[in-house]
This record gives sequence, C-alpha cells and structure tokens, in this order.
Amino acid sequence: MTEIPPNTDRYATARMPTRRQQVARFLMTGASNTILTFAIYEGLVFFVSINVAYTVSFLFGLLFVSTLNTSYVFGGPARFSAYAIYGIYYIGYFSVNLVLLNQVVLRLGVSPHAAPLLVLPVVLPIHFVVSRLLTRALSDRARRANTGQGPRSV
Repeated sequence: MTEIPPNTDRYATARMPTRRQQVARFLMTGASNTILTFAIYEGLVFFVSINVAYTVSFLFGLLFVSTLNTSYVFGGPARFSAYAIYGIYYIGYFSVNLVLLNQVVLRLGVSPHAAPLLVLPVVLPIHFVVSRLLTRALSDRARRANTGQGPRSV
C-alpha cells in the first residue's frame, strides 16, 4: 500500500473518477436517492400536504446525496465546508423543485403522486453540472489549502 506523505491531501493523491464514471455514479446515486425520497414522499403525502411531504423527503435525500456526491461520485473531500456549501446550493435547488412540483400539480392537474417523476427530468441535468462544479471547486480549494498554496488569485 502506498503511504501518503504528511501534509498531503489524500484526495489530491487519489485517482479522481473519470467523467464517464462520474456520470454512471451520479445516475446510480440519483436513482437510489429518488427511490428513497419518493418512498418517503409517497408515505407522507397521505397524511400531510404535498409541500410538507416534499420538504421532509427532500431533507432525507439531501443528507444521503450530499454524502455520496461529494465522496463517491466526484471523489471530493467529505468535509463540513463541503456539506455547508452543498446545503446552500440545495436550498436553491429545493426551491426550484418545489415551485415546479406545485406548478405541475396545480396548473397541469397532474396527481401529486406522479408530479415528482415529471419534475425530475427537468432538473436532473442541471443538478449534475452544478454538483460536479461545486465538488471540483471544493476539491481544488482543499488541495490548495493542504499544499500551502492559498486561494487562487483572479
């Protein structure tokens, strides 16, 4: 086993997943997250409003997917700062999803049970790109911090 020298970021020395691997891992993680959150949503929608059901299921999914996207899908550092930044991003992502969900139900008359499945294909490609960019930026930042390079000048 190769030993990593002190003061070296283990993520900088690890082999980053290829783009093809990232896409495959993203789809597998997303499918798992969709199944998990959809099951939670479906269970709750019988007892609470679609907004409450979606919020609760989304929060469960946020923790699940943030952990996997950061470390497994994109090979980035699983640090508190990464979770905080993902959390901020997911507030916007959640808001867009919730608005779309309500529009699909209220304006198009789609069942609240089917609506999340119609919203997903709209937001998924954008979500992949933004998640990849965030993880790459966090990995670069962690690498620079661990090698003493400091922030990148603009």
